[in-house]
Amino acid sequence: MKVYVTKQNRKKIDFVLLEADNKFVRKSSGKVGESGITNSTLNAGSPDKAIAETGNQVDEYRKQGFSITDLPSDLITKDIVFDKAKWHINDQFPTGLDQYQSYVHTGLYLAWLIVGDFIEPDFKADNREGIKMHLSRQLTPVKFYELQLDGVFDANVLTQEAIKFTAEYFDFKKGQYIIDYLSILDPEDNLPSLFHISDSWENYDKLKPVLDRRFKEWRKNNSH
Repeated sequence: MKVYVTKQNRKKIDFVLLEADNKFVRKSSGKVGESGITNSTLNAGSPDKAIAETGNQVDEYRKQGFSITDLPSDLITKDIVFDKAKWHINDQFPTGLDQYQSYVHTGLYLAWLIVGDFIEPDFKADNREGIKMHLSRQLTPVKFYELQLDGVFDANVLTQEAIKFTAEYFDFKKGQYIIDYLSILDPEDNLPSLFHISDSWENYDKLKPVLDRRFKEWRKNNSH
């Protein structure tokens, strides 16, 4: 049993997804089109009690002005961590290389997301000064990833559309990003590893047109 309710506010639509799952009531809530989704689980004691509790919560939300609506097929409610710089500091990381280089491949992609305004509004508001410095190029493109995110790139930073694109394109095993990254920034395959690419706006400017094109293609293919 799943029930999806929404409420139109002045600028945003609030949503709550309630699900009776065996003896548990699972709830996800947030704003349509944004990340920052809150998840919680209640142990109701039995499947029947979970269904009853779900119905009670739906009634309460309807009293608050929410309406039952169709559940979007593309709603993402679980936290997703796309990359962490520390994941790459292992036996395969080049000996003697500055560990800051573990930030670069993801930091350049995140730089594109910030410039393209794919950042979740609340996160953008909380990091206004850092984003301003990034956009004015007062710092190198990867510095935001290091200083503001501590080398953790997760879905809470992004809009829903950017989460979906990133989940497909940025995926290290199945996506196209690293292939594009190396073909643009190390076209002759001269560097010892992908970690040897430098953090510079020159490299960002080379990479940006490819990311723009990939996103445009993805949006076209997912517009129906």
